[in-house]
Amino acid sequence: MAERSGLPKKSREPPEGLMGGRIKFRVHGREFSGFAKPLQHIILNLQRNAHRNGLTREQLFMLGTAYNFTEEIHRGQTRENDVPYVSHCRRVGMKVSKYGGDVEQTIIGLLNDAIEQGRLAQGPGKEGAKSPVTHELLKNLFNERIANGVAAISTGKVVGGNMILPQNEAYHYVLHDDTDENYLVREDDLMKRVLAHGMDAILPKIMDHSDNMFTAKGMKNEKWPSFYLKSKARVDRLSDVLAASHKGAVNAKLSLREAVYLKPIIERELWGNYRRMRNFIASKLGKHAIDELDRQRWRDS
Repeated sequence: MAERSGLPKKSREPPEGLMGGRIKFRVHGREFSGFAKPLQHIILNLQRNAHRNGLTREQLFMLGTAYNFTEEIHRGQTRENDVPYVSHCRRVGMKVSKYGGDVEQTIIGLLNDAIEQGRLAQGPGKEGAKSPVTHELLKNLFNERIANGVAAISTGKVVGGNMILPQNEAYHYVLHDDTDENYLVREDDLMKRVLAHGMDAILPKIMDHSDNMFTAKGMKNEKWPSFYLKSKARVDRLSDVLAASHKGAVNAKLSLREAVYLKPIIERELWGNYRRMRNFIASKLGKHAIDELDRQRWRDS
């Protein structure tokens, strides 16, 4: 008897030319090729999440498009530790899929920095010319749900006392006033938008910040105190508000079931990486330095 695949019949062959490198892998005993290795893990995670329903041909194509698009818009960019920026985006997408996210939520994870950091080459004959990745572009390329999710987890800009949101075209042509006070305003606005957007924003944002803390070792020493205080403030805020949501005390767009589901994820991903980051920085700066930072708020740093 022929071995059955968990994929529905119409999606048993990946779209031709979906990915550049042709790498073989298996799903439910059936061999495929055409997906880059990090995307293999994402597809396998999503396959497990979907159970018997599998992934449709259209979903596979959208995932491949998002993966390629992420590679393109972060080409040449690096993180603090000189690692390619796109590696962060891949890990966020993988973690979202690992913790039960659907296809759209996983794509929001892959594109988590598209609006803030992404730049798209304008085409042949325009060497070096790059344009920003806008909310409208993401809506046209994918769908409105994905565009809104990416915008919700992107930090706004404070200019002249006014908040400019990532959906606004003006966002890409102004520099934000990055004072300590404006940082707090932007963070407060970001958390409100993330929580109001529900799981489409909350799950990718948890994984985004978790990965930022996971890679803190690669930062320059002088940035550790500032990053530690920012991380502590964001972890505290997310944890407190989601705990309140679990008790029905805040107006977050979460069901009780979702709040219960997120509780162990926050403990493992956010608090787990926070503690690892704290121990690492303490080993470099000394426990007294961390104790002093713990007594501070970002406003005082």
